[in-house]
Amino acid sequence: MNQYKQLTSGQRYQIYGLKQAGLNQTRIAEKMGVDKSTISREFKRNKGQRGWRPKQAQSLRDERRQVCINGKQFSSGYTKYCVLDRRMRYYRRWRCAISSQH
Repeated sequence: MNQYKQLTSGQRYQIYGLKQAGLNQTRIAEKMGVDKSTISREFKRNKGQRGWRPKQAQSLRDERRQVCINGKQFSSGYTKYCVLDRRMRYYRRWRCAISSQH
């Protein structure tokens, strides 16, 4: 079984370059030597309002890392924040969908 390793800042910039060159997630994963789910999760977890950007992705990763307890567990306050944030994003999308129908 392979050891899991987090993406580095340098790898994120490499992903950005490959994405700008027009490669899809599968091809980026092949070039980087990682599983395609790693690239998919990276784009999903670290996307901001203007899409995925490497500097922002690294900052988001660093923020999550700071909140970790011993690097393994999230505090209950952070978990509650994540659940609330997810619900708010869903509500906003739902509200926009409803208003665009009228």
